[in-house]
Amino acid sequence: MIAHVYPIKKLPRKFDHFDYLIPSQMKPIRGEIVEIPFRNITILGVIKSIHNTQERGVKLKSILSIIHTFGLREDELSFFEWMSNDLAQSVPSILYAALPTPPKYNKIKSEYVHPGIITVPKSEISQISSAVTEASRRRTAFITVSDLRRTSAIIAGFMQKNPDQKCILITPTVHDAKLLHKYLHNLTNTILTGKQKSNERFFIWQKFRKQKNGLLIGTKIALLHIDSSVSTIFISRSGHKNHKNFDRNPRYDARKLAKYISDKMKTNLYHMDVMPRIDDINLFTKINLIGYFPSMEIDIINLISEQIASPHPIISYSVTKAIEETVSSGKNVMCIYNKKGFTLRLKCTDCGHAFCCKKCNIVLKTHDNTVTCPRCNEITPIPTNCTKCESKNILEKGIGNKRLALIFKKIFPNLSIGIIDKENPKHINTNILLVTNYYLENLNNPFTKTNIGLVVQIDADTPLFETSFRAVENTLLNTEQWRGVAKSLNARFIIQTENLDLFNDFYNDHLSVLNKEMDTRKSYNNPPFKRWISVTYSDEEKLKLDLQANVLIKKINAISDKIKINGPTTINEATWKIDIITSNDDKKILQMLKTLSDQHIIDTNEFSC
Repeated sequence: MIAHVYPIKKLPRKFDHFDYLIPSQMKPIRGEIVEIPFRNITILGVIKSIHNTQERGVKLKSILSIIHTFGLREDELSFFEWMSNDLAQSVPSILYAALPTPPKYNKIKSEYVHPGIITVPKSEISQISSAVTEASRRRTAFITVSDLRRTSAIIAGFMQKNPDQKCILITPTVHDAKLLHKYLHNLTNTILTGKQKSNERFFIWQKFRKQKNGLLIGTKIALLHIDSSVSTIFISRSGHKNHKNFDRNPRYDARKLAKYISDKMKTNLYHMDVMPRIDDINLFTKINLIGYFPSMEIDIINLISEQIASPHPIISYSVTKAIEETVSSGKNVMCIYNKKGFTLRLKCTDCGHAFCCKKCNIVLKTHDNTVTCPRCNEITPIPTNCTKCESKNILEKGIGNKRLALIFKKIFPNLSIGIIDKENPKHINTNILLVTNYYLENLNNPFTKTNIGLVVQIDADTPLFETSFRAVENTLLNTEQWRGVAKSLNARFIIQTENLDLFNDFYNDHLSVLNKEMDTRKSYNNPPFKRWISVTYSDEEKLKLDLQANVLIKKINAISDKIKINGPTTINEATWKIDIITSNDDKKILQMLKTLSDQHIIDTNEFSC
């Protein structure tokens, strides 16, 4: 008897399983974990299949033992095999990333968390109860919710209404997971994130698998710790980019994994965020879009129409008056401005030269007295002369948060101004607080009260200038996230914009705006209607670099002439990138990609976030 075994080891995508002899006393089955000799070491593997054939040609090694403490069920192993095909990675590598190693010792340290109490205004209790009831009637749904406090209230209500459910709550950040863990502590006593060691993750995974009901909170890695007995998956802040693993293999998207689990294992699936993405509208039917955003006024200021009366082009007259009123009432002001430093970039006024990184050819960003490359992070002093024409007439373009703080100080000389960003991460108490998205992701706590009485989005249009088809969606999502922050603070919310029609249309009929955006994507073959796959290849030899690009294009064309190819696009002298635009269910392309070497970096869901 011979067993096909997936080694739990990071291996090139071309490798699948390895053959091992089954000792006569063993009777392994598919999905069981076994100890196997692999090269000069002993590792764990997963039984793929058993075959009643004799050893031929090559002398095979034997399975050493079966690990009876845990194994994979059929649905769970099939899930990893699907992941392997969908991401163009080897099954062993997927298993290596997903399965924590069983520890030698049965002790882990548990961190005590002081439980919090979920409170919501009485006026919202009926809305929360309605959202819980509506979700309980559906197997899949998108739930519009303003912040994590209301999110926790809905989940707690759902589990109280459905006590037999076994649920997983996926959050985009560890910060979110810890907050929700604190306030859902009566439903779960642990969280599962990539920040924990393998031993700890293994115990959490195995403990939850043995439970018949309850809740597990975790980041996207929790979905890799598969449990086919789970009945419900919640994805909090489902539009967040961190649900996609985009910088290392396996480059998976937690939302896509959850959709597969929901389809194949009949699991309930609920996305929760401040607004649905275009992908959500395409995924969930209109009847499964459950609206729950507490009513809240929003002031939209047209920067263009107020330009004459405004003290500065970036600060409107209305915002100036609102700040004065807020501070005089004893409250503080939070201003959102997601640009750091004094200025954004440098430009020579004589020759028009833009200052770029010599290595990456990326426009340099300025911080105080230095310039930084956004790609390689190389820091150099601000140049005194133009590197092209030697002119000293260098213009600083754009405004960073430090420059904005000086502008505020000039307008409000008697008020204290503070900054919170990645370089200044401490929470401070000032009359006017300038924050970047760092505050939203790392410090925002909707469960606690502050003295903030006004939240102002200084430049709501910033995400519109992204070089992405998601620019409009991200702009509206960003504004809605900050509106949720204002709601949790019980503060007035103002946005400044030069695109008044976009925001007016959205707040008059948000689904109409999103449906129009969806039609545009469909006409341009953007996701979710087409699948965009990126292949990046690097090599110092120019001839080999060009050859590999030509070989890949020929392989793609051999599959179908309907597949669109963008590129190769030169990233730098030693790297190119090719985008493949194909149908969402094109299995032939994925099969071809699995034949490529690991020198090819493949992302089969390039624009899923």
